[in-house]
Amino acid sequence: MESEQKNIPAMYQQLVVIWIALFNSQILFFVLIYFSSIPFKIQPRGSFLGNTPVATIVFAVISVALVGASFIFRSIFYKRSVNEQKPEMVKTGLIIALALCEGTSLLGVLSAFIFRYEYSFAFISLAMAGMVFHFPLRSTLINATAARRIRTERTGLRTECR
Repeated sequence: MESEQKNIPAMYQQLVVIWIALFNSQILFFVLIYFSSIPFKIQPRGSFLGNTPVATIVFAVISVALVGASFIFRSIFYKRSVNEQKPEMVKTGLIIALALCEGTSLLGVLSAFIFRYEYSFAFISLAMAGMVFHFPLRSTLINATAARRIRTERTGLRTECR
């Protein structure tokens, strides 16, 4: 139990590095689209649905579903990490959540390259917004360790987190 407490700063640092790496990949997607051969305009002039409205709507629905699912999966893994007192599950939940948000960005890149969709940066922006809300918190690691049980035993309370 004591070793888990000492590992919290290192584990938190890992989570932040993972988050920064995946967040920066979103910026690289912006750069990729901007400098590609696609006529990317800062002020798009076409219709919001582009040349292929059905594909755009399908991609938009899938993107919103992916970002929504990222919050659900992260919540599931965070609750399991607290109930089972396994801080490794916090990392798993974060990686799955960020990967789902990354899928939204990839749909934006696909729409830019395949459909020449001028508003493809909206998908990447949605993914970045989701990732901002997934920034790792140290408290989730603390809750997932035995620290809460130790504190409740010292104070004499019989309740455990479940």
